[in-house]
Amino acid sequence: MRGKTAIVALAKQIARARYVWLVAALTVFVWAPLTYPSYFQVHSGFVPLLNLLHWGSTPLDLHWTPSVATHHDPMRDDGLLAYYIARLLVTLGVSPICSVKAVFGIAWVLGALGMYGWLHPAFGAPGACLAALVYSYLPYRIAAVYVRGAWGEALCLGLIPLGMAVASAAHPLTSGKRFVLLSGLAWWFIGLSQPGLAVWAFLCLLGWWALSRDRLRQRWRLLAAGGGCSAAVMYVFWAADWHRVADRVGFFEHFLYPAQLVSPHWGFGPSRPGWNDGLSLGLGIAPVALTSLTLLLLIHRNGKGRRGNPSPGEGIAWKAPFLIAIALTLLTLPLSAPFWRLSALWQLLTYPWQLIGLAGMFLSVAAGGVLHLRPRWGTAAMQAVLIGFVLLASYSYLQPRYTQYEVPPMPRASWGEYRILLLDVRPEVEIPPIAAGLPVSTPGRLPLSEYGSLRPGDTLHLILTWQATQIVERDLKLFAHLLDTSGNLAAQTDPFLGAASDPDAPGQDYLTSQWEPGRLVVTDVDIHVPIDAPPAPYRIALGLYEEETMQRWPVDDSEDNQIILDLAEWGAR
Repeated sequence: MRGKTAIVALAKQIARARYVWLVAALTVFVWAPLTYPSYFQVHSGFVPLLNLLHWGSTPLDLHWTPSVATHHDPMRDDGLLAYYIARLLVTLGVSPICSVKAVFGIAWVLGALGMYGWLHPAFGAPGACLAALVYSYLPYRIAAVYVRGAWGEALCLGLIPLGMAVASAAHPLTSGKRFVLLSGLAWWFIGLSQPGLAVWAFLCLLGWWALSRDRLRQRWRLLAAGGGCSAAVMYVFWAADWHRVADRVGFFEHFLYPAQLVSPHWGFGPSRPGWNDGLSLGLGIAPVALTSLTLLLLIHRNGKGRRGNPSPGEGIAWKAPFLIAIALTLLTLPLSAPFWRLSALWQLLTYPWQLIGLAGMFLSVAAGGVLHLRPRWGTAAMQAVLIGFVLLASYSYLQPRYTQYEVPPMPRASWGEYRILLLDVRPEVEIPPIAAGLPVSTPGRLPLSEYGSLRPGDTLHLILTWQATQIVERDLKLFAHLLDTSGNLAAQTDPFLGAASDPDAPGQDYLTSQWEPGRLVVTDVDIHVPIDAPPAPYRIALGLYEEETMQRWPVDDSEDNQIILDLAEWGAR
């Protein structure tokens, strides 16, 4: 009899938790692309991986901040929490690439569960599940991962609903001292993930608290949240030795036009000033449509003088998600420029449109209210329709640009304040078809490591792999100088960087002004060694310059404006 009672009790617990499992399961489509066996091409490039690899090769240091191929800004850039989690996973034997992707996956699952926990007391299980699903499939969050590769921001957006849940959820169990401590801890993690965005999230929490119906009970959790977030920001600045980086992209040039907020455009291009932005920055059809439906239901309810259908523990004021979402959206438009300048809050973010993630979160809250305001729609069939609508609205966005490229431990060199990275150099030597055993007239090639020393009369091909981390406004030229043992110029070539190197159209030009951040570009540069040149060994002087001014770009972290490649490095292998 006792065994039967225990089974019944367990079955009831599972039944109560079925929506929790459903929420977690429905995120599978959004994180499934992360299971691809390699990395993807995103705007952040390989910078997170390079820094993780570098940190993994050094002793643990609390003052560590990302320094490989980046000037880290402790307020605006990705925070340290993502690196801490990835470093822990690497220590446990997980590969660096899988560790970075695991952080993205954790962010999505935590975001969904956090939304559910936050809204369950107010909306009930069906409404909270719908809100969690809408938030998981926000186009902005998908772009943050699969287009921008902003893993700190993605993690922050995943943690914020958890912070909102422990700091403001209207449930009797959340009023104890334990939840005060949890609130401080949750917001400490949020502050570590992306400090600038975390401060904005806390401001949203203040707005939510001010509009709530249970402010007195939440005040200690609110104070703990503020303390935790402030402590995290102070720690991040301490780790960075109180150093900040100036605005690198022009914050006030990246306001949005209203049409961009409702545009269905999806692309992998970078954010550019003006209306013709290459990045998808829309609010999303599912959040906007379901929020509009909730608004109509509220108008209909108020028109008939109904009080609605309050659930146990409900403490949400319906105006809160709408007002906060509208305010955040307006702050992405040009009309908000005076506010940004007067408040100096622009120093917290790289772009004003980063507030779209927070606006989308509150739109998701409003979207979940559909099933709360219309309990009759809580049937399995209607829930399936709503879930299908949310999934289909964003499913086409889940197509990252993958790459099988093996990430090097360090870039060979970088130029323009880490705007352009040279990831790899692969020298090959052109050989006659007969020597290569080919029945065609096309010359064959051998890696220099197999060919041996370069000789006069040979044609050397430098296969160079590049990656931009920011927009490059000009078409740069590449110079490659062949130097003899005395350092004298033996041969040279000066092509435009990216000539005949379009990744999507082989043979077409893909010059640097067209480069998308994070896109891998492979160039083939050939140098013919004169027949009367001195014998090997040879070296290659490599650099970038602007054709109009003939001014060379300095090599980052170097006093020179060129790098020297000793061909003996490959010939001796």
